[in-house]
Parts: sequence; C-alpha cells; structure tokens
Amino acid sequence: MLSRLFLIRPGEGRTVALVVGLMFLSVAGMTVGESGASALFFERVGPDALPRVYLLQGVVGLVAMLVLTAVLGRFERRRTYVLLPLLLAALIGIERVLLVVAVPGIYHALWLTTTIGSLVQGVYLWGTAGSVTDTRRAKRLFPLFGGGSILGAVAGGLGTRPLAAAFGAENLLIVWALAFVATSVLTAAVLGVRRREARRRLARRPVTALGELREGFRFVRRSPLLIWMSVASILFSILYYSLYLPFAQVATARYPDPEALAGFFGLFWAVVTSAAFVMSILLANRLLGWFGAAAMILVLPVLYSGAFTTLLLASTFGTLVTIRFGVSAWLQGVSSTSWEALVNVVPEHRRDQTRAFLNGGPAQMGTAIAGVVQIVGQHALSVAQSAAIGLAASLITAVVAWNIRRSYTGALADAIRAGRPRVFDDAIPNSAVALRRDATAIGLAVDALRDPDPRVRRLGGELLEGADDVRANDALRVGLHDEDALVRATAVRALGTSLADDELTRAFGDEDPVVRRTAVAVAREVPASLVFDADPGVVARAAGRLLAEPAGVEAATAIERLIGDADPTTRLLAVNAIGAAPPSGEGTRLARLALEDPSPAVRVAAVEAVASQGGEVAIAAGLDALASPEPAVRAVGRATLRRTGLDGRASALDELVSRWSALARNDTDRAASVTDDGEAADLLRATLGARARSRALIALSAALVRSDDPPATDRALEILADPTAGEVANALETIQAAAPATRPLLALWEPAGARRVGPSTADTVEAIANDEDPFVREVAELVRSSRDRGGSVARTRGSMSQVELVLILRRIPLFSALEPAELQRVAAIAGERTYADGEVIGVEGDVGDEMHVIVDGTVRVVRGDTAIARRGPGDIVGEMAVITKEPRIASLVAEGDVRTLRIEHHAFEGMLRERPDIAIGVMRILADRLSAAAAPVEHPTA
Repeated sequence: MLSRLFLIRPGEGRTVALVVGLMFLSVAGMTVGESGASALFFERVGPDALPRVYLLQGVVGLVAMLVLTAVLGRFERRRTYVLLPLLLAALIGIERVLLVVAVPGIYHALWLTTTIGSLVQGVYLWGTAGSVTDTRRAKRLFPLFGGGSILGAVAGGLGTRPLAAAFGAENLLIVWALAFVATSVLTAAVLGVRRREARRRLARRPVTALGELREGFRFVRRSPLLIWMSVASILFSILYYSLYLPFAQVATARYPDPEALAGFFGLFWAVVTSAAFVMSILLANRLLGWFGAAAMILVLPVLYSGAFTTLLLASTFGTLVTIRFGVSAWLQGVSSTSWEALVNVVPEHRRDQTRAFLNGGPAQMGTAIAGVVQIVGQHALSVAQSAAIGLAASLITAVVAWNIRRSYTGALADAIRAGRPRVFDDAIPNSAVALRRDATAIGLAVDALRDPDPRVRRLGGELLEGADDVRANDALRVGLHDEDALVRATAVRALGTSLADDELTRAFGDEDPVVRRTAVAVAREVPASLVFDADPGVVARAAGRLLAEPAGVEAATAIERLIGDADPTTRLLAVNAIGAAPPSGEGTRLARLALEDPSPAVRVAAVEAVASQGGEVAIAAGLDALASPEPAVRAVGRATLRRTGLDGRASALDELVSRWSALARNDTDRAASVTDDGEAADLLRATLGARARSRALIALSAALVRSDDPPATDRALEILADPTAGEVANALETIQAAAPATRPLLALWEPAGARRVGPSTADTVEAIANDEDPFVREVAELVRSSRDRGGSVARTRGSMSQVELVLILRRIPLFSALEPAELQRVAAIAGERTYADGEVIGVEGDVGDEMHVIVDGTVRVVRGDTAIARRGPGDIVGEMAVITKEPRIASLVAEGDVRTLRIEHHAFEGMLRERPDIAIGVMRILADRLSAAAAPVEHPTA
C-alpha cells in the first residue's frame, strides 16, 4: 500500500528507507546544532557582531566550496561521503571542548561551522541519493527524499527546546556531533561501503575547484539568463542577511537565556519548514503551471519589499517574526525549487559547473557585501534608514528578477531549438515535489508544435510529455495528425493513457511503424492482430505485452519466430520484449532460446530477460553468463547474481573460478614454453597468452561477484578486457585488494607476465598441436614446419591459409594492436587479390565498394594524369570511397606485381560496428592523410 502511494518499486524499499532515514537524521541534527550555535553566539557575543561575521562567512563559504570541490574531484566519492559527516562531528566535538576553556573566537567559529556544515551536508546527502538512483528513479524518489529532509527539519526544530532545557545549549553541540556520526553510519549502509578497500583506486580525472568556477563563469557570461541570475544571487544574499540581523536582535532581546533562545530558534524553523512543506506540496506545481518558474522568483523581491516597508513603520518582535516567517516559508517552499528549475535550462553537462559558480561566487559575494553594508549601517544609519536601503535593494532585485523572467523565455527557446527540450528531467534537490510543468515552457512548446520545421515540432512535443495542462493536451491532439511521423509518434507518447479509443485505433493503423510501436508502448490494451504486423518492432512489443494475456499462444509463436530471424536487430527486439513482459514460464522458455545467440548484444538481453523472471533460473543464467568470452555478457551475469544472490550456489561460483583459473595457468605455461624465434612462434605465444588472459578474465569476473565495491572492480575488469586501455596498474591494484586470491592471475597483465619454464622442444610444440582450438593447432603446426627453414615462414602465392593471413595482418599498422582472435575475424572477411603491372585496381569517379590492404608491391594513386601518392606494403587504399560511399577521388594502379587483401564495403562496415578500435585506427589514418594534404608544399630554394 505505502509502496504504491510513494511510487516505490519492488527491490527499492530498503534503499529508500535508508536514504529517507539518512535525510531525516542529518537534517534534524543540523537543525538542533544550528539553533544551539546561533543561541550561544547571540547570547555570548551578541547580534551586533553579525555584520563582521557576514564578511567572514562570505570568505569561508567560498573557500569551503573550493576545498570541497577539489576533494570530491580527487578522492573516491562514496568513501568521501562517509567521511565528511565524521569530519564535521570531529570539528564540532573539538569546538565543544574549546567552549569549556573559553578560547577567544570560539563562538565566531561555531557560527561559521554552521555555514560549512550546511554546504557539506547538501553535498553528501544529495550525492549519496544520486549514487543509488539513476535519472528516472531520481524523478520518482527525490521528492520523497526531500520530504525526509523536511520532516527532519521539523523534528529537529521541535526537539530543540526540550533538548536545550534538559542538557543546556552548549550540549546541543554534542547532539549535533552524534547525529553526524550516525549519519556517517547510515551513509555507509546506503552505499555499501566496507572497511576494506583497495590501496589504490582507479585514476580519476583531476578536478580543480577553481577550474570548475572558471568553466562555470565562461559558460555563464555567454547566457543572458545566467548573467541576470548571477546578479540576483548577489542581491538575494544581501536581502537575506539584511533582514536576518534585526530578526536576531529582537529575538535575543526577547530570550536572553541561551536555552530559551535555542528553543525559540528551533520552534521557529520547525514552523517555517512545516509551512514550506505544505506550500511545496499544495502550491508549487500549481503556481509553476499557472505562472512559470521565473514568475515565482519575481515574487520573492516583492515579499522583501513588503518586509522592509513594514520595518519602516514598526520593528517589534511580533512584526519581525511574522515578516521572517513569510519570506522564509516562500523561499524554502517555492522560490528555491523555482530557482533550481531555471538552472535546468542549462545543458546537463554544464549544470554542476553553473551551480558551483552561482553558489560559490555571486552568493558568497552577496554575503560579504551584506556584512559591509551592516557594518556601515551600525555606525552611520538609523533603523529606518537601514530599512530604506533594504527596500531600495529589494526594488532593484525586482527589476533584475523581471529581466530573469524575460531572458528565461529566450533560454527556453534556445534549449528547444538546440534539441534540449527536457528542461525538467532532473529531480530538484531539497524539493518535496517533482516538477511536472512550467507555464512559460508549456507556452513555448505549444508554439513549437506549430513551427514549420518538423524537428522543432518534435522537440515541442517532447517538452509537453507528461505536462498535465489543457493547452498541452490540445496541441498534442493536433500533433496526432501531423504530416511528420516522428511528430505523430511524439504526440502519441506524450498523451499516453489519455488517448481516446479512436485516437489509439488510428495510431495502431498508422502507416509508419514508429507510430505503431509507440502506440503499443503506451496503450492499456493491445490488439492481438498486431502480432501479425509487417514491422518486427511492432510485433515484438505487442507480443511481449500479450504473453500473459489470452492471446499468449499467438504472442509466443510470434516471438519465437523473431528469435529465429537472421537479423540480429530483430532478435534483439524480441528478447527485449520478453524482458519488459511480466514474469511467466513462457517468457523464461523463450528467453533461454536466445542465451546461445551468436550476437553478444542479444545474449546480454537474453540474460537480462531470464534474470527478470527471477528464481533459480535467473541464478543459473547468471552463472552461465560468467563463462562467456564477451565482457558485456559477463558484466550482466555479475549484475544478475549480485541482484538475486547465490541462494546456495556459492560452491558453483567457486568451482567456476577454480576451473577457469587452471585453464588460464595452463595456457600461460604453454606460451612460456615456446622459446623458438620467428613470426610463427611469436604468433603462437601471442595466441596462447591472449587466450590465457581471456580465461583469466572469466575467473576474475566470477571471483568479483562478491566484491565490496562493484563499481570500482567492474571498471577494473573493463580496463583489463580492453588491450588499448590505460590505467592497467590501478586496475590490477584494485582487483588484488578486492580479491587477494586472484593475484597469480593478475601477473598476466604485468610486463613479465609470460614466464619461461624451459627450452622449447618438439614434444612441447607437439602437445600444443593437439589443442582443442583449430587455430592454435594450425599455428603450432606452422611453428613445427618452420623449424626446418630456420624459423622463417614460407610465403605462398595464390590462396593463403588463415594463419598466413593473420601473420600478414599483424604487420599492418592498422591491425597490429589486435589480439590474434580478433585478427582471425578480420582475416575471415579478407580475400586475396593479385594484380599485374599497370592493372587498374580502382577507377577515379567510380563508386567504390571495396578497400585493399597492400601485402606486396606498390600502388600508384593517380588523379587525372598526375600521380599524387604511392602506397606500399602495410598501407590501405580505397578506404575513403568505402567510408563515404562517394565516387573515388583518384584511380589506383598497380606498379609492378601487387598482392592485396580485399575487404568489401558491407563486411568492412560490420567489422567497424563490431570492433570500434579498428574504426579509431581508420580515423587516425584518414586524419594523417588529410593533414598531409593540407600541409603547405615546400619549394626548394635556389
């Protein structure tokens, strides 16, 4: 019942409970501690010292933000989130001791600690929440997490008075510190952090705090919206602290006893937070939908104007408490959420930098300016004059906020045209509601749906998706009849379950399969006739939806037909449909049919589909996936077993580790025993060494299922699986720390990983020649035959064996970094060709459908009647036409006898899709040739 009410899905309950508890406890402790520190400061130092503290607060806030950004950029974030509250607890504990000995400046330090604590708390709380949620889960769960923090503030505020009365204001600091210690424990529980960790973590890209601010400033200055927001940040800080000073003065005068003052502050902020929570729940989305986020920012300076106008007339305790309550409740309940919503117009990869700049620069500058203004005001201005200055500042802020509203419209329009229509995709930290609409954004999106450019219309429809607004629904229903199929599909998806029956029927019969697929995805009920649709995607989605329905027999037959299709994309569609379907015995049977599919992507989807069915079959699929040669399949196997648990199958996992470790060691010993020289012997060693590493990766993958730090160890495995990856040393250290027993296997990636066990003998090579792998046997036979020729490999004309092709490809720079197994794949698509002197290999102007790797001889590249280049053994020619599909820009002519390996266009494209590292190699060659073509020609001087 509660899970349904709060949108908590199966398997999320423990995580949600821990995060909500973490939010509640941390914020409650912070509220108690902040109230106690403020009370002690005002009672022992006095509110008149606040202006000087504001100056310090601005500087300390900026420095703390810089230090915190640098720390998070250089250290592993999860463990940093656990350590931060412990460091705060230690700091507060030290300050409590210093109170006893009355160290000068201790009360100023306590005040500044609340500033640092608020900053640090926001980082580790929402950083922890973000670490255990993806973007889609965050949209559902962040409002719930925000509710936990709000309830914590209320509980902490209400509990401050009795705690202060029972233990004294000074000892509220102990409560605060204990809350941080408990917060650290809960953070560790949420993130799964254990005491044992790798001595060295995988290298991270260094992030400097000044660099973040600098990048944020560079981006901000190019945006009118962000420039006005920067000015507003300064002004809002000035207004906030200018109003806080008289409030603190009257509160201190009313409650001279520190315990009573702490209790007042706690009760006041509890009431403010409660009101803000109600406003957030009941008003925030409605106001945003009616007026827009920018308008809600404009309300805040209007409230400040009213507050300072009131102070011109009266500055009594009741007046200031009422003013402070109204402004603070609006600020927390509506304005803060609206402000964060404005930042969401910024591209996602720039948002953190932008927030770092706004919070670390202008906001802290405003705090310092407020201090200067108040210091001057204390000596030269009356209360009325200070209120008049505050009123003037609030009116200036209103003008700035008006400009924010104007520039926000332009920023939204730019976001739509730049293809960034989802400006409210990210959950807003500290918000108790998930933003679903904004009046300004909806108006622009409605206009976008009438734009002549279909791309803009599509983006407008995407922005309206999920917007519960009459204007949005009316515009989307017009979009259902758009001439552009993608606009129609976007409208169908955006309207979803609100589609009328006749609209759904029309979408099911649309001429474009994209529209039909979308209709199947959003409809409550799917017609059984769609399992006979001409489009495999429509069939797969419809059949997946119907598996558990009365039409399940036809649906299962349709999916089974798709799983047997020759096209891997079609098979993938079918398996993904099974994974999205409710668990069923038929779904499990169908998914298991694809577990041995030749396509790694299909096998990954098949394991996920079987795992979604749960139970013993999921564990078996996870164990089988661990033995796959494909890293992606092993990764999903690990994830499956971590999610489901081993349920008594731990011995099977241990046996898997033992068996593959033994096979890897055997290959290592065999590779080390081949001490012959020559190309064939080198290839044999490389083949056995590569297979040893491949088998070792299977053993390591199984051993790390029970890792305490899955993200780090999974990344380490990815690095070891990619021969071109850097950071190998850090990856090895990470795995060794997580699973010390695997240390012998890690030696395979060390520079001296292949150890010599003795001289190579005929018996050694003979044993390898009986290997189960036919390619290994063929290479061993070549080694044995090459001994009679002193280690040289016979060069044959005509048809070459696969081993000879691999030997040739190893000499080609483009393919030299590939493992022997990958070279076999390239060799399988390459055909040998020979050309006589003067024979034309490719004609300028013809559409090329093949490229050539030159094995022997020279090829002249001719444009018109001019030879522009010559290519020799190891070079590639003709690749430009194959890649661009444009006519050849030059002819290719054999110069003497030429032998090449010919690779056809379709086979080449398939190879690039399967091996991105080959694609990178081709791009490097193209870049080199373009650079050479663009280089200035040097003319000899006389």
